[in-house]
Amino acid sequence: MDNRDFYRALHTPPPIPSMPHSAFGVSTEPNWSGLWRRKLALDKDVLPVLSDLKFRLQHTSFDARSKYQWRPVDVGCVHCCPAIETPRHQFWDCLYAQRLWSLFLPTLQSATASPLSWEAVVYLMNIQLTPSASQTVGPHN
Repeated sequence: MDNRDFYRALHTPPPIPSMPHSAFGVSTEPNWSGLWRRKLALDKDVLPVLSDLKFRLQHTSFDARSKYQWRPVDVGCVHCCPAIETPRHQFWDCLYAQRLWSLFLPTLQSATASPLSWEAVVYLMNIQLTPSASQTVGPHN
């Protein structure tokens, strides 16, 4: 064993733990390799600020009040809901968010063959486009 082998043995990186997506409101682990392929294709068509928001939501780094629930501060929803403000609640479950989604979801739903859910929107999981939407959008989606 020479110095290089000894150095590598000491400096092997630890395994990367999986992210706790159950706390984020997602029951299944996303297919990361497929997600990254779709992400690279979709980010060409998305504004940078929306791409950043999508990245933060996908990697549980979006700042929500639930992060401070162990401190003596108010962690309730800012729109007067009785629920704790989590990213899922803030963007999907809150009554205020549902009113906003009701404006856009019918149009999006007409382009998809499967129902849209929180997992489908954040992780682009199980979204099947209709044939007419596939022709309009192109093959990269």
